[in-house]
This record gives sequence, structure tokens and C-alpha cells, in this order.
Amino acid sequence: MSYIDKTQIEEYTGLTISSGLDGFMTTLIGSVEAYIEKYCGGRYFEKRWFNDSDIEKTFRYDGNDDTKLAIDDLRSLTSLTVDDMVLTENEDFHLYPLNAVNYGMPYEWIELIQPETRLLNVNSRLSSAPPYIFDKGQRTIVVVGKFGYSVAVPDDIKLVALKLVGSIIKENIRDSDLKEVTQESLGDYSASYTKIVEIANQLKINEILDKYKKKCIPNRSENIKIN
Repeated sequence: MSYIDKTQIEEYTGLTISSGLDGFMTTLIGSVEAYIEKYCGGRYFEKRWFNDSDIEKTFRYDGNDDTKLAIDDLRSLTSLTVDDMVLTENEDFHLYPLNAVNYGMPYEWIELIQPETRLLNVNSRLSSAPPYIFDKGQRTIVVVGKFGYSVAVPDDIKLVALKLVGSIIKENIRDSDLKEVTQESLGDYSASYTKIVEIANQLKINEILDKYKKKCIPNRSENIKIN
């Protein structure tokens, strides 16, 4: 699955693209998507390893000896278990950015509540000895929930991809009045990452992408993802 397809590119540009360029178009779309994902801090906007972002998945992470743990984009949380202990949201931890779901954004990291701000709840199982850091260890944190930025690719992201692909194609058509793009009209051309960056700057694409950048820095230890 891709952010955009050949038919959408043809509709956006008003061009007909020869079937002989299908392989090139797949490569070009992939290169543009790689640029978008890299600029946004490694964020994916399509169904990939999680297969279906509207189905619960279980991801495991390494502890990092910190109060804060970066996670994959999380749309809704079912449970958080640390060292075989089930934690309670808003009593033992908070999801960040705060209020993310109210703005249609996913959660990016978890922060354990510290002693000075922990709610005094005599009924809490963890009130006597709660975890205050994610102790360093392999696969000690289990997050169950619905992952992925969103169920569908945001319209802004589709527009960015269309603008980039369309501009790359039109820049290399020899005849500006040409309506059908073939291998001959396009020439021997392959879009490099540098070229995509150049066109993105010209179109001020990054002004759209800035709001999709990840806010959380990566963990010191590498995350482990398991479906």
C-alpha cells in the first residue's frame, strides 16, 4: 500500500502516464514517501508491519533506565505492563503528547508518574512500591493497543506526495504541451533524494510536513516491535 497511486497522479497532473513507466512510478512514489517519512522523524502514514492499524497489537520494548519511553505511534491504549506489573493510566503513567487524540494525533511516548506528583490513592496496588523508571532490560515493557498514525493516510500527506511526484515528472518533460508521458518524453531520468529535497524546498512542502514531525526523541536502547 502506498500514500498515492498512478491514477491519482494522472488526475492531479492532467497527464496520461504510459504503462511502460509503471516500474519507474513505483520507484518514484517510494522515494517521495521515504523523504516524507524521514523528514517526519521516521513516522509512517500507511499500513505496514502492523497490517491493520485498527486492530489491537502487542509491542514489546526495552527498558532504558529513564522515566520516559518513546513508543511507536499509538492511537489507543489497552494496557501497559512493566516487568510483569500492569500499570494504571493517570495513576502510574501518562501518555504524551497530552491531549494528542483530541487533535487527531497519536501518542508518542510514555512517562512514569514520579513520587512528587503521584496521586495518593490508598486503593492503588502500586502506591507502596510503584516503578519510577523503566529499568534497563530486554523486552520488559509490553504495550497493547491500536498502533499507527491513523487508519487512513492524512489528506495533507497525500497532497505533499502528489505535489512532489507531479513536480518531478513535469520538470523533466521535454515538451510542455505534452499530454502523455512515455519513456521517450521523460528521458533517462531517476529522482535522487537530493533532487526531492530540492523540489520540496522550492514548493515549501516542509511547511505542511512540520506539524507531522515526531516530538519525542528515540530511546537510548533500541525498541523491539512484535506483532
